[in-house]
Amino acid sequence: MSMDRKQKKCLCVLRGKYMDLHTPEGDRMAAAITKELLGDEKIKKIQRGKRLRTVTLIDKHGNTKTYKSISDCARAFNVRRGDVLGAINMGTPETGVFEGCMISLDGEAAKPKKKGRRVLARSPEGEEHVFDSVSEVLHALGVGNGVLYRSIKTKKEVSSGEFEGWRFEKC
Repeated sequence: MSMDRKQKKCLCVLRGKYMDLHTPEGDRMAAAITKELLGDEKIKKIQRGKRLRTVTLIDKHGNTKTYKSISDCARAFNVRRGDVLGAINMGTPETGVFEGCMISLDGEAAKPKKKGRRVLARSPEGEEHVFDSVSEVLHALGVGNGVLYRSIKTKKEVSSGEFEGWRFEKC
């Protein structure tokens, strides 16, 4: 049995009202209305598309703990999801909540770091240093973001400040 447009609109309004309650009962009612609106076939299709990403954490003492999702791991350590993902991408963080922990997603090793474009840094004395990425230059030399990007963009030497006379360019 299909619903007409007016019935669907009323159900959508009702669903919104239940969601605004922010209670378990309201959430259950909103889910039931969603199921009614979409139909069983679409709900199953949406659920099939979901991907659970297990997080495996090995702490500095060698204890292994597996979380069923990134959000569960974040809740356990009282941090944001982005912090967990950052630690996964980083490999073994040296500071913070995950200090010394090996974190991997779906039981795999940590993701390899993205390879950025190489940066050539020339000091005023003529020494040349080649870095694998812009972020590596920022960490190694302590150059400010604005100084580095402006020098790269304009292809000129830094005119003032701590890095006066330095030149940065992509290679």
